[in-house]
Amino acid sequence: RLAEEGLPVIFTESLPVRAAEGRGAFDFAACFEAIPTGELAKTLRERGLHHISGTGDGIKYLRFYHVQRDGQDIYAFLNEGIHHEVDAVLQLPECGECLIYDPWDNRCYRSAAPEGKLKLQLEKENLLFVIFGSEIPAGTPAFSVEAERKPLELAFDIFCKDEGEEAFRLLAEKAAPFDITAPERDPEFSGELLYKAKFRAEEGHSVLDLGFVGETAEVKVNGVPVGVRINAPYKFDLTPALQAGENELESLVRSNPGHRRHDDGL
Repeated sequence: RLAEEGLPVIFTESLPVRAAEGRGAFDFAACFEAIPTGELAKTLRERGLHHISGTGDGIKYLRFYHVQRDGQDIYAFLNEGIHHEVDAVLQLPECGECLIYDPWDNRCYRSAAPEGKLKLQLEKENLLFVIFGSEIPAGTPAFSVEAERKPLELAFDIFCKDEGEEAFRLLAEKAAPFDITAPERDPEFSGELLYKAKFRAEEGHSVLDLGFVGETAEVKVNGVPVGVRINAPYKFDLTPALQAGENELESLVRSNPGHRRHDDGL
């Protein structure tokens, strides 16, 4: 029905041989076309159907979805790379000011795509929405990524609460984080880990990146909740709770019950 309405329908490599719905005799070649996979991207660009291009690191991991609604062009950009960041310049049909929405932090930022060129940086597994044609409220902060990272060498008091336990128990003092489910430790651990440490605030550094986390992470600074993350990037803006001098950090991590409940036969 889509093809009959004029929408180009393309199959890679070969056409179907029959319809599952049993429409009877159907001339697939009259409605559809087959294009070799290796020629698909080139063909779409030549026909004006592939309307976004880009160059930069990690571009092959970038996926996007584009809709037009109420006079707005809305893009969802997703980095499907689990180990690689996207640092690219995209060429879009739209140009000028745009609004960037970060769904994980539920925050909006101001950005722009001069001559349709949008600089996009996406950490692994991260998602951003880019919206053209929307009024940008006054005072909306500019979109930016941290220009400088600095490692925090912290010594944690680590507490654990296994499944079925009611209270946390001390697991390690003044220690670096480690994998509790490692073979030599407790490979079937299924519960919560609480990390406590102190750090000093530094000018120009207000975002905490926990790096790799097995599952979910909930962070508090000086007793103030600053966010919960269920997947990478495990980044938290500490601004609402950060104070000059010494600060107290708490990170609560919940592990995967799959460490204990295995599939049958495994």
